Amino acid sequence: MKTHRLLRFVIVLSLWMAIAACNRQNRGEKSLTIAVIPQGSTHEYWKSIHAGAMKAAQNLAEKGIHVNIIWKGPLREDDREQQTQVVEAFISLRSAGYGVGPF
Repeated sequence: MKTHRLLRFVIVLSLWMAIAACNRQNRGEKSLTIAVIPQGSTHEYWKSIHAGAMKAAQNLAEKGIHVNIIWKGPLREDDREQQTQVVEAFISLRSAGYGVGPF
């Protein structure tokens, strides 16, 4: 359980750092888009990561920084082909940052 909390903390911290870095570079930009790509989307662990990303976006919204979290991943954690397709699709969107679950 401690490992899950640590990983969740690292992912949320990474999102905060990506947002802060993008905000410094794009002062005129009023919103940021962060693509969060879990290893799978049905397991409770990944649902908690989604909740953490949304909470980080909400906290930043309170500070006047609008963050659009796009959450998409394969249904099953062992579907490597779908994971690759989702990552490639998000790269073409040129989001401000990416959070990717372990492969």
